[in-house]
Amino acid sequence: MNHSEPVFRDPTPPRPLITPELASEFDSEHPFFKLVIRQSHFQGMHVPRQFTEQHIQEFEGTATLRYSGRSWPVKLLRYKQDTRGYFSAGWAAFARETPLRVGNACVFELIDRVNVVFKVSIFNNGGEDQIHID
Repeated sequence: MNHSEPVFRDPTPPRPLITPELASEFDSEHPFFKLVIRQSHFQGMHVPRQFTEQHIQEFEGTATLRYSGRSWPVKLLRYKQDTRGYFSAGWAAFARETPLRVGNACVFELIDRVNVVFKVSIFNNGGEDQIHID
């Protein structure tokens, strides 16, 4: 090979979007929060402090998670010290009965503030046919 000749390469093919990038494209008229699922989230899940302060304030009780035409009652607890929320009782059933996996990005849309109902969208990087958006 003559080193003075330029080397031409095929253009780099577009890479598939990774899970958090898929969720970053999400937009809604409702307030929402996003997170990437970790193994620890299968026992319970924290709701971000800023989200609870702005949109849920004093609520503590049973929230509803909706996904793919089904609903799950989930206990939503509030930490008094730092105002975070926490999905507890019912969350494990939701995680088990949906295609939720470690590495998925989830979007939780608060579609009913009075009754605290979240519409859940689950994104994964397994291909377009495996991305679940309700």
